[in-house]
Amino acid sequence: IQKSLLAMSFVLTGMNITAQENTKVVETLQERIVERDTPTQPNNIKNILKDTTSTNNYFLPERNDTTLLEELVENFKFYEDQIEKHSKHIQHYVEEYSTFDTTHSSKEKLLQFSYALFTQESRLKQINTKGQTLKSIVEAKGVGQFRKLGLEQVNEYKKTFAKKDSNYAKIKKFDYETAIKPTPKGGEENIRAGVLLLKILLEKYKGDWKLASAEYNMGMTKLNATMKKYGTSFEAIKEHIPQETKTYVQKIGKYMSDFENIKQYKKKLLENYAFGLIARTNLKGNKARDLSFEKELYYTQILQLDKAISKDEIFSKGDKYKRLITHAKYELGKALYSQGRYEIAQMYLTSVQKGELAKGYEKKGSAYLMRRIEREKEKNTIADAEETTRK
Repeated sequence: IQKSLLAMSFVLTGMNITAQENTKVVETLQERIVERDTPTQPNNIKNILKDTTSTNNYFLPERNDTTLLEELVENFKFYEDQIEKHSKHIQHYVEEYSTFDTTHSSKEKLLQFSYALFTQESRLKQINTKGQTLKSIVEAKGVGQFRKLGLEQVNEYKKTFAKKDSNYAKIKKFDYETAIKPTPKGGEENIRAGVLLLKILLEKYKGDWKLASAEYNMGMTKLNATMKKYGTSFEAIKEHIPQETKTYVQKIGKYMSDFENIKQYKKKLLENYAFGLIARTNLKGNKARDLSFEKELYYTQILQLDKAISKDEIFSKGDKYKRLITHAKYELGKALYSQGRYEIAQMYLTSVQKGELAKGYEKKGSAYLMRRIEREKEKNTIADAEETTRK
């Protein structure tokens, strides 16, 4: 590190930076590790001079790997807890509302549709990792991503359907302030309203989940105007609705097709969430470029996170997830090799060689490094023998 600081001060002198600024940069470098300039991230030194307290991608997080790992595991457990609680609420209200008229909204269909739509809206989350209510850029909140007008619309629908079926009149009025609270009660109120709305929409559109999804996304007024102009089926209007809504409906369809049973679906949600955590950590590791000890930190976290969350019986692993773990082992093996820690590097590289999901460049790269390790070991053996003879 001292050699790097000395070299950097020569670079700064060549950039015509004053002695005072030079001292400022060196002090910053002593506290943080800075990536070298790249075509896509030039002039890191100038960025430091602008703001030495910056927390952008040029710097390592100011925490140790244990703290970050604990945070990642905590996030996973927190999400798992929300899935469990909200899943029970979905099942409860689907069961309750299925005692009403089910001409076009059977219990199985409503359950499948509810899981799919809440997955698209919030991944079944009411609360984010900061303890705040999950919120979109348009201020829609909670599991079902409701705005105040949206929840008022559910209450209006409830009154309308109560004229045909008295069961709707027995349902307590939905409260927006309760539904957006970052609490378990808030999540339950959000789901209570959301499941009823989905049931009403399925009945309104005679079981057509595509039209029901389109109204949930673009709103009743806009959808009614579009249907009045182009036709009453989804096929008739699909070329005349916003691209956002078309994509939304496609995603709902995918989630519905993924739904086989509740247990299997929860596993898939957890797998995707874990994949996201690991993918983001992997991205940070990729940005670490030439700093082998920084790469080691990130890729070690990935493998430790995998080990920590894999203890959970509900968790399953798909190919995408396993592929990231294989990549992490490859990158960690490279980082350890560059530090001269050959034994443990060889262990990870061997694992990559045996892995079915390793890409071609990873297999070739690990094979090359393993040959280099063997040569280094031979050199060390010879050097040790010569040293022994000399003594």
